Amino acid sequence: MAYKSVTALAKGIGLSEATVKKLESTINDQKLSTILCALRCQQNLTQEQLAEKIGWSQAKVSQLEHARNGQLKLADLVAYTSALDAGVEITVGKETIAKRIQRHAFLMKRDLDYLVELAQGDREISEGVRHFLDQLLFAVGQLIGQNIKRLEKQDKEPQEVLTIAGPAEEEKAVDFIGITES
Repeated sequence: MAYKSVTALAKGIGLSEATVKKLESTINDQKLSTILCALRCQQNLTQEQLAEKIGWSQAKVSQLEHARNGQLKLADLVAYTSALDAGVEITVGKETIAKRIQRHAFLMKRDLDYLVELAQGDREISEGVRHFLDQLLFAVGQLIGQNIKRLEKQDKEPQEVLTIAGPAEEEKAVDFIGITES
């Protein structure tokens, strides 16, 4: 039998609910370390190679990759991710979906501005950037268009309406919409 997660496996083999909850807690508490390890592995770097880039010992890299979220230090996260040409973003407070999309749009604008700046003075790079921007415009336009169509489809679907009204309210409603009895 195939399992979609470690906790599904734990439930599937009959571990107690308390053990499954503890396992879930441990997994959630080490999510960031797991992500860091995956970033390093994606770049085909060993712990030793990354440690050398940062100026750390291999043991410190290993500790970071096995640490619980609460044990991680911001300075270590920044050093680790910087050595992998990645970054750290921190959001304080609850972020709405709309705010998250706006933040991503701002980051995209910043990166696109930088890309255009890099192309200054080089015709071949400028053409490549222009081609990329055309593709991006098309792709983003399609995403937005698809969601607009989904909203329009929802607007056209018949909506079930439940109205509860007493006799006096029915008379007012009939008068309001101009229906006359013959």
